[in-house]
Amino acid sequence: MALFAGTGVISVTPTAGPKPIVGGEVADIKQTPWLGYYSDTNGKFTGCGVSLVTPTKAITAAHCVRASSVTFGRQKGLTGSGGTTVKIAKSWKHPKYSAPGSGTGYDFAVLTLETPVTGYAPVTVVEKSDTGLYPEGTPATVYGWGHQKSGGTNSDDLRKVTVPIISDANCAKSYTSGLHPATEVCAGLAEGGKDSCQNDSGGPLIVGGKLIGVVSWGKGCAGANAPGVYGELISALDDIKAQL
Repeated sequence: MALFAGTGVISVTPTAGPKPIVGGEVADIKQTPWLGYYSDTNGKFTGCGVSLVTPTKAITAAHCVRASSVTFGRQKGLTGSGGTTVKIAKSWKHPKYSAPGSGTGYDFAVLTLETPVTGYAPVTVVEKSDTGLYPEGTPATVYGWGHQKSGGTNSDDLRKVTVPIISDANCAKSYTSGLHPATEVCAGLAEGGKDSCQNDSGGPLIVGGKLIGVVSWGKGCAGANAPGVYGELISALDDIKAQL
């Protein structure tokens, strides 16, 4: 199986699979003005979400990184207009990153934007003291313009879904290989039905109004005992903040 991220295809372990929003609902971009996505120069969604954390910096997944533009403030990624589109000046991938689902983790990237993005309040990034945002059962919300079912098509509207955090020990029961608990956190329902999916990669996992993770990988979308796997930002916070 392969992990699809934006326009690229990355070969990974047999347990890895694509990631978009399944079982969720339409979200209002005005409630998450810091949320954006990789786009063409006209602002059309091309796969992968990003989170604005300062006027010139955004956080995403390392496997999403490519030469591109990013767009903020647009509700409809395929047919919409408005918002702000800026080119990416530089991309930093965590030096320990290899590939999602490879068991090495560190699927983190920081984008430097060519021009400051104004008019959109940045999201607050998790702090080292925020370990209380990760316990099992904690409701976490993920956003994206990706597929609404495995192998489907991208959503025009921004969507969101709320899923509970799963402990490392319980997630390891679903993924006997490929998981890197030191830098990854899982979220989902045992019975499935709600999940991130293809082209949601890089998008935010939010708890308590803070960015705690980024969509990374998983086995298909929204299957039973196959939770989504997210890059756990708190695990590499010093490295990430050094780029901000």
